[in-house]
Amino acid sequence: MRTLMTGLAMLAALGTTQVAHAEVPANEFLSRYHSASDKGKAELRLYMTGLVTAYGYANTALKAQGAMPLYCVPKGTDLGDEEVIGLMRQTIKRDSQIGRTPFGMGLLVALDRRFPCKSKKEDKNLDK
Repeated sequence: MRTLMTGLAMLAALGTTQVAHAEVPANEFLSRYHSASDKGKAELRLYMTGLVTAYGYANTALKAQGAMPLYCVPKGTDLGDEEVIGLMRQTIKRDSQIGRTPFGMGLLVALDRRFPCKSKKEDKNLDK
């Protein structure tokens, strides 16, 4: 757990100075996706898939350490490319600030808002 937290802290520190400036805002990403050629859309979908896969690996590591995952997608839910694009559009429509954040951060926020995790305490209260 300590290693994961140290790694995440290092990424967060880098993200405040370098990474956030390198990644386009969510609004711009969606605009590029909308107007992209088939090849361009394929490249943007590959990027999105990479983010979702990375977040999934982080969730797996967090669960293995007994920590709360970043978000909790119900079994049987498809997180395909068009679902992710739709989720981002809906999230930005509800909260325009997300559109100004780097796409990867906005996506993580969107996933957390759409698929929040129940705490163990909430699960116990539901069992009563």
